Amino acid sequence: MNLQQMEPETGTNQVNLNFKQVPITKTGMLIRKPVADVFEAFINPAVTAKFWFTKSSGRLEGGKQLQWEWEMYGISIPVTAKAIERNKRNSHRMGGIQPPHHRGMDLLASKGRHNLR
Repeated sequence: MNLQQMEPETGTNQVNLNFKQVPITKTGMLIRKPVADVFEAFINPAVTAKFWFTKSSGRLEGGKQLQWEWEMYGISIPVTAKAIERNKRNSHRMGGIQPPHHRGMDLLASKGRHNLR
């Protein structure tokens, strides 16, 4: 759907969109650190709390259920670790969101560069 096909609601700037499927986004970034360091940063709550959530009930490990908190927003959500492959992949499901949010991170090393996607 493009902007010309949308009908604005009266008196607001919001538009109601009806999706036929759940939107999927993909992103990536270049991180100039060893893959092992980047992997550890995302599964170790002592490190992750410095840039993402403020508290976690534990490390992100396959099959484990956790609770993540963002204290500054007063939000806490359940998280289930799905597939954890050391230094390669981290896949987890964030509950409390409808539909549940699935997040995956693949770590790729090439020519001395380490990519998170």
